[in-house]
Amino acid sequence: MTGVHCSRREALCGAMIVTTTLIASEGVKAAERGRQSGLVPLDGIGVYYEIHGSPLDGRTVPLVLLHGGALTIEAAFSPGLIARFARTRPVIAIEQQGHGHTPDRPERPITVEQLVRDTAGVLSHLRVHPRSHADRPRRRTSSMMEAA
Repeated sequence: MTGVHCSRREALCGAMIVTTTLIASEGVKAAERGRQSGLVPLDGIGVYYEIHGSPLDGRTVPLVLLHGGALTIEAAFSPGLIARFARTRPVIAIEQQGHGHTPDRPERPITVEQLVRDTAGVLSHLRVHPRSHADRPRRRTSSMMEAA
């Protein structure tokens, strides 16, 4: 009977990789359990979003996550990070035009102005309005920055 022989170091490294993979997959499963997602039709495309954590209730200001560069929600934000944020407030993550689940508008270039309109459109669709927090002067600026 022939067997595969490896050093103790190789065996430990393999065990660490398997353990890390299992822990990471559990984090993904936990994050997916508390997630809602959808598409908002805006200017000819469906803009993809996810809501993590508690439902949007109009009282708690959600944290809005926007990926950068050529990333997606999954590539920009680890499930563990989103789950930590979602412990204290709803988290809305949006995939911008031409990224991930959101298609491109081939007839129009991606512009900052269009990305802002898309983000505002998703928030409006979800009934998240920064003006609803304007009666709390100390929180007004941070609420508008979080929800804008």
